[in-house]
Amino acid sequence: MTRTVPFIFTCFLFSVLLSSCGSKDKSDNGNSLLPVARGDAAEIILVMDSAQWNGPLGSEMRRTFELIIPGLNRAEPLFDLKQVAPKSLNGVLKSAKNMIFVTTLNNNTRAGKIMKGYYTAESLSKINEDPNLFYFTRKDNYARGQEILYLFGKDDESLIRKLRENGDILRQYFEDVENKRLQANLFKIQERDLADVLYDRHNFKLKIPYGYELAQDKGNFVWLRALDLEVDKTIFVYYEPYTNQEVFKDITALRSRITEKYLRDIEKDNIYITYQDVLPFITKDINFKGSYAVETRGLWKTSDSTNGGPFISYTFVDEVLNRLYYIEGYVYAPSKDRKRDYINEFQAILQSFQPAQSAAPAAGR
Repeated sequence: MTRTVPFIFTCFLFSVLLSSCGSKDKSDNGNSLLPVARGDAAEIILVMDSAQWNGPLGSEMRRTFELIIPGLNRAEPLFDLKQVAPKSLNGVLKSAKNMIFVTTLNNNTRAGKIMKGYYTAESLSKINEDPNLFYFTRKDNYARGQEILYLFGKDDESLIRKLRENGDILRQYFEDVENKRLQANLFKIQERDLADVLYDRHNFKLKIPYGYELAQDKGNFVWLRALDLEVDKTIFVYYEPYTNQEVFKDITALRSRITEKYLRDIEKDNIYITYQDVLPFITKDINFKGSYAVETRGLWKTSDSTNGGPFISYTFVDEVLNRLYYIEGYVYAPSKDRKRDYINEFQAILQSFQPAQSAAPAAGR
């Protein structure tokens, strides 16, 4: 069982860290003077001693945050860690969107002393006395829109144990941060008229980013597409009467039934979307809008094997209308080495889906 920092200790550490992080007063005026945080999606600037980075502690940091994303056609990490030695941390690097500071109390090298300088003597004493304390988060320390995670321990071994016990929690912190940023950017401009049409015809609500168009609308199947010269992005929604839970045991069969019927080449009807069995579907049970759902990741291809790429989907039941939903996003981007960002985009869009039990007309209706 993982353990998180007790709330009272977190508040205590927060109060003692405030005087030692080298930041200005975070009043409205002070905060507005900070630069805007910058950096690539899923990039984390990691500030720690280079010797520790090249040792067991660094290996555990990589194992924790560079976890390979399932369901992609090539290995891609969840986050891109960029290690920086404490003495090399300049103003540009301090404006990064995501940062992690790693400190161990027994590190008395020059780099270790610099890292301990981010804490007051009182906070260092508290960390040394209480083994339950090992992390702290802070916003907007050096830049607006910035998220910082402070990781600390008495020594490398104790911090490694905490990382192994709480890796899911620490990853989720940055996953939530990145997802909020993505949604803010993705839904800044939406296809609201199209969303209204889908609500009127199908009684569900979906946030549709600018650029997506309605490619097909056949009864219980909706196909949305955003196409440019390099990338073809598809989102589709399918529903049918829910009969029994056996459907959740074979998502592969459900998906094949849908794509073989509805996702066929307009000019060559014998070509349709199927899946690459070289990689089995990767599924996990999740909570989707308060209901049980199955998230599925895998690789799709055309039946003639000329095109392909990764997809992500959700299968769940709308109990109000007794509908089984299968919603998916998949991308075709052969010229792009990385597909991670597209899957993250689909995840944000699909998770905006609201079935009848909670759907409401779009703003302005």
